This record gives sequence, C-alpha cells and structure tokens, in this order.
Amino acid sequence: MGEDDVLFGKRLKQARDRAGISQRQLGFRIGLEPSGASPRINRYERGTRAPAFAIVKEIAAELNVSPSFFYEPDDTLAVILLYLGAMDDAGKVRLLEQLKKSIPNDPSIHS
Repeated sequence: MGEDDVLFGKRLKQARDRAGISQRQLGFRIGLEPSGASPRINRYERGTRAPAFAIVKEIAAELNVSPSFFYEPDDTLAVILLYLGAMDDAGKVRLLEQLKKSIPNDPSIHS
C-alpha cells in the first residue's frame, strides 16, 4: 500500500460521499460484478488496492470529477478540481479567462 494509493482512497471517498452514493452503487455503475462491487470500491478507498487508470477514468466520469482529482495532494487544489469537474465547458472557459486576467503580466499564459 503506497502513499498514492492512500491518497486515491481518500479522494475517492470524498467524491463518492459528495455524490451521495454507496460503494456498491458506484461499483455497479462502473460495471463491476454485483458480488464484488462493494468490496472492490472498499479496497480502493482503504488504499489496499489501486485501480487501473481505465477504471479511474470510469469512476471519475461517474462521480463527475477529473481523474486528476484523485491524485492531487493539496487539499485546496483538490476542492478546486471538484468544482471544475461540475462545470460545463463554457464555465471552464470563463473561469480560465478570469484567471488569466488575475495575472496580467505573465506572458506565458497570454498567447
């Protein structure tokens, strides 16, 4: 069990709780076998098993978060990623423009 697995588990539980669904429901929604759905998600949340990235992408889509959310060690950035995951593309573009304006003298982001 690595540090990344524990972080992934913590973030998975946050996103699942936010979505208001059980481990079993999440497992069903991403196509896990009924008998193993809850135990598998539980192992992911405890950090005793790490999912393949293809499964991470399915989980992220189901929970409406970015896959990067699960690996972000900074709690503040993780919350920002939660909000970004809930935004539509137009909202993301508007936010990006606001962010660019907040740092007017950075030529690397104004191309």
